[in-house]
Amino acid sequence: MVTNPDHCSWIPAAWAAPSWIKAGITTRQGGQSQPPYTSFNLATHVGDNPLSVEKNRDYLARMLNLPAKPIWLEQIHGNRIICADQAQDYKADGLYTDRTKTVCAIMTADCVPILMCNTNGTRVAAIHVGWKGFCAGILGQSLDLFTDHNNELLIWIGPHIYKDSYEVGNDVRDAVLNANQQLSDAFSPNQRGRWQASLEFMIRYALESRGVSQISSANLCTLTHAEDFYSFRRDGKTGRMASLIWIDR
Repeated sequence: MVTNPDHCSWIPAAWAAPSWIKAGITTRQGGQSQPPYTSFNLATHVGDNPLSVEKNRDYLARMLNLPAKPIWLEQIHGNRIICADQAQDYKADGLYTDRTKTVCAIMTADCVPILMCNTNGTRVAAIHVGWKGFCAGILGQSLDLFTDHNNELLIWIGPHIYKDSYEVGNDVRDAVLNANQQLSDAFSPNQRGRWQASLEFMIRYALESRGVSQISSANLCTLTHAEDFYSFRRDGKTGRMASLIWIDR
């Protein structure tokens, strides 16, 4: 997958993408950042020492033998997706490219990182999905980026907060059900009068209802795996992992 990867810092996507599609997610291990960002924080907007972040990004490039610097977004929890090669600004929650050697990146610490490509390996996308972006329709827009039939798309769902750890109020449940009335099974009531919500259930339902069948998942919860992942819900002030995808041929 990568050249001499440091396996404690990088988890390659396990999916059926062509060999020249490189994809995966970083962990929180192996970097230079000090507490509470220990240690491989890649975000500049969370209060970490900028020099530490710069060193972490340099290490990322060396570790993965990246062909170019990743394109870092200013994520806004919306539904805007940009072309990585033509963007005038980077306020968005997703990006895509057809070009080789262009590294698409999104950052998360509980929200869902989604990496996408077509079976021919000629277009890739990286999408950041929280409940707000989901309700705003970012998944549908991401599918519309591809001219392929949806059953020819490959999806990888990265580590994110899982249902047992993700408590929400009526406002979130109402917003999701207003977006799609078929998603009531994504929510289970808890003893505090609130709801446990499954982001992956929502995402899989939305994708499968559009004919996407090739969906893989890391099956890892960011909140419960404290040694490996940042979690905003768990820690508040914390770092961010990066999910990367690029065409390497």
